[in-house]
Amino acid sequence: MPRSQGNLWDQICTFDNLYGAYERARQGKRYRPDVLRFNARLGENLLDLQGELMAMTWAPGAYQIRIIQEPKERIIRIAPFRDRVVHQAICSVMAPALERGFIYDSYACRVGKGTHKALDRLTMFLRKSGVRYVLNADIRKFFDSISHDVLIAALERSIRDRRLLLALRRVIDSYASSLDMPGLHNSHGVPIGNLTSQWFANVMGTLIDRFAKQTLRCRCYLRYMDNILFLSESKTLLWEYLSRLVEFLTDIGLVLNPKTTIAPTAQGVPFLGLLVFADHRRVLRPNIVRGKRRMRGALEALSAGRASIEAVGSRARSWLAHLEHADTYRLRTALVAEYEPYLGVMKCS
Repeated sequence: MPRSQGNLWDQICTFDNLYGAYERARQGKRYRPDVLRFNARLGENLLDLQGELMAMTWAPGAYQIRIIQEPKERIIRIAPFRDRVVHQAICSVMAPALERGFIYDSYACRVGKGTHKALDRLTMFLRKSGVRYVLNADIRKFFDSISHDVLIAALERSIRDRRLLLALRRVIDSYASSLDMPGLHNSHGVPIGNLTSQWFANVMGTLIDRFAKQTLRCRCYLRYMDNILFLSESKTLLWEYLSRLVEFLTDIGLVLNPKTTIAPTAQGVPFLGLLVFADHRRVLRPNIVRGKRRMRGALEALSAGRASIEAVGSRARSWLAHLEHADTYRLRTALVAEYEPYLGVMKCS
């Protein structure tokens, strides 16, 4: 169990930390109206925010609601810009205290980890002698199902600064108030869209990680947010893991998605948009369709003057770089040929 950390709130409230948080919060968004308004009185706004935080009078503002459809419908809650500055300030100081409790094989929203490291780790597991089956688990409506009380109890094991815990409780409870459910301290859910929610989700995921490693003692295990893999030579053992995992998740208020499966690794492991084998990877067809659709929308916006060539070019290069982590040379060659009339010469390695 990691040692809990105190005296964090004073670090969060320093002007230097708040200014750094402002810089991070505005990355890629500096010309948006709310960012421009904050920037117009930057020093005064940061000092006002610092005063509210030190006096413990800061409270989250109202969210803007946005619905996105891909890959499935999600409700995104966008906090006011000044709140996003606070989230950045909190996470920059809180992160090291929480990281001490994370296992190595947790890959989401962590420096030095990410999707590609998770895929490489899965490949390494698949190449181990005797790994023949995979339990591929997914938590149903993970962010919406997180119990506030379970989350706070988990946070208290890593953080003992009462002021920080109070601020975190306000952020957590802001989800209920955004649904016109104020004052529900034992409700469920954290807002998709908050930086803090990514850390909250990893704190909840760490409860699962410890159960997998310390109780089930699964050697080949990894997690990317709510996507969880157990690998073993024994299908019977994985069915036992599944049964005990369902019981554990019930105790902390979570439920597995019905698409959770146990299958032979020889047929490939679907994970993070790819079908992963021991010696190669394929991109899942729905991800190719969605990627092409998003890029064509970006190119149409570029042609209509609604997007810059730099922004669209960056998106194209990012997607092509992601595809390089699978066997996709012919696909990437075709995409480069499609994009070059709009974006200029591009490389396909």
